[in-house]
Amino acid sequence: MKPTATQCVVHLVTRRGLSPAPLAPCHAVRAEAGRWWTDLVTRHTQARTQGQWLSAGDLEPATKGGQYALHSQSVQALCQQLAATVAPATELRQQEWDETGRLQTEYPSRPKPFPTVVGQDQALHILPRGDRRLPTGGQRPPLLLLLPLPAASPVPTATRRRVALTWRADHSERCLTLETGETGEPVTPGQPAGTGAGAGGVAGGVAGAGAGVDLGAVPSAAVTTTRRHALVVSGRRLRSCKPWRNTSPARLATTLARCQPASRRAKRLEQAQATTSANVYRQERDLLHTAAQHVVPVCAQEGVWQLAVGEVRDIQTGVSRGTVSNQQIRQGPHGQFVRSLREQAARRGRRVDGIAEAYAPKTGCAGGPVPPPSPRGRRSGCAGCGARRHREVNGSATSCSKAAYGRYGQVQADAVKYLRPIGVVPPTRAIRRLRQ
Repeated sequence: MKPTATQCVVHLVTRRGLSPAPLAPCHAVRAEAGRWWTDLVTRHTQARTQGQWLSAGDLEPATKGGQYALHSQSVQALCQQLAATVAPATELRQQEWDETGRLQTEYPSRPKPFPTVVGQDQALHILPRGDRRLPTGGQRPPLLLLLPLPAASPVPTATRRRVALTWRADHSERCLTLETGETGEPVTPGQPAGTGAGAGGVAGGVAGAGAGVDLGAVPSAAVTTTRRHALVVSGRRLRSCKPWRNTSPARLATTLARCQPASRRAKRLEQAQATTSANVYRQERDLLHTAAQHVVPVCAQEGVWQLAVGEVRDIQTGVSRGTVSNQQIRQGPHGQFVRSLREQAARRGRRVDGIAEAYAPKTGCAGGPVPPPSPRGRRSGCAGCGARRHREVNGSATSCSKAAYGRYGQVQADAVKYLRPIGVVPPTRAIRRLRQ
């Protein structure tokens, strides 16, 4: 898709309960895309062994001659996806080699049986009813993407730029990228969007104000601003989804192992596994999106234009903390929360940057001495003055101080606001019996 200066939105169209007839062409196209992706990875791997680095433009000529039942735009999208995956992997490998002297990140090497098929720009043909027709190359019959009437034009004035065929656990999805034609307000460094001359600015906002964000498990995030105000977003509702996510698939897998392959009961159990995975994915996505919605308005009210988020991606690198702790760290949704936070902050003209949070939760006032053991419980004590503070709030205040002043201990939270757990507690067995 060509770059655009206007805002684009993605509209997800879910198709459930479809018969095998309309699903068969989509599966065939995705299987053909999987064959092309496997050949792409093989070609790129062979070229790397010979000291050659193939770009997206070098890989596209391999499809000449009608070898794959895909449109040229779909082929180009897969080549660009591979190039976009190789580029950050190269940077991570260089960073790992400079820091640890060993390589852990691997280049794409595994085949994808059913990758995402993308049709963009010239490859899309919109029918009068609003459905999309995606060519498959050559003289082959095109793929007709049937869409419900309300979803055919969710934004009447938008321009259709892209459609992607995806499969989420137990149902098919169509991802429509629409260009709204609206341009975001440019952000001046040191000034939040909407606070310029003649604009309805943030009440009491201070130009150039910043905030630090500390990610956690019990609290999803703790935010402290340079105005010494803090917000703690509870993540206990999100944390309660983890045991069900781990135990339910394990219980279904144990039952599935005793079934005959391809039997009716095995198919029902496989469908239950996919449904459970989809439910947990949607729950986590909704809870993280709601948590980000609580953080961004508070920062806008405080006049914050830049948010410094502590980096926690490498906390398990080269360290083994036990089976349970490793599983909890591996399933931490910090990356999803940061992505949602960055998207919502960009809509309000704010920036989200990463910052190293080494010793941030343990550092006291004025950058005092760091105690050797890790803090226990929700509150940690300052080794310098002896004050006890909320652990995540102290970490966010330290990150805010480092981002705003370049050193620790310059920002402390005077007022802390706590938000209740987001969501509704799932009913127990006793409550289900009473409802029946």
